[in-house]
Amino acid sequence: MTFGQIEQLVGPLPDSTHTHRAWWGNDGYKSQSIAWQAAGWHVTSVDQFQGRVVFARGLRGGTPGRVPKTVPTTGSYIDPQVIAKLRAKQETGQVRLV
Repeated sequence: MTFGQIEQLVGPLPDSTHTHRAWWGNDGYKSQSIAWQAAGWHVTSVDQFQGRVVFARGLRGGTPGRVPKTVPTTGSYIDPQVIAKLRAKQETGQVRLV
């Protein structure tokens, strides 16, 4: 797919899609990789100069030993464990959430 075709489906892509190869990683940490892996796809190659990405069916291409997270259908997109850790740090004054 071209980056333009992807934008027709999901809206504007961030500038980092053109400059940071890691944005297209199948690592299961970033919301975009969680989404395409939950839909049953993985990125096999990216040509940022030409603005093209190749997706393939299946979960191959992920970080070895890592199980992709599922995309939440409602509520926060942040893992509840992360929220709990941040709240605990806020209570001890280690972090200030606004």
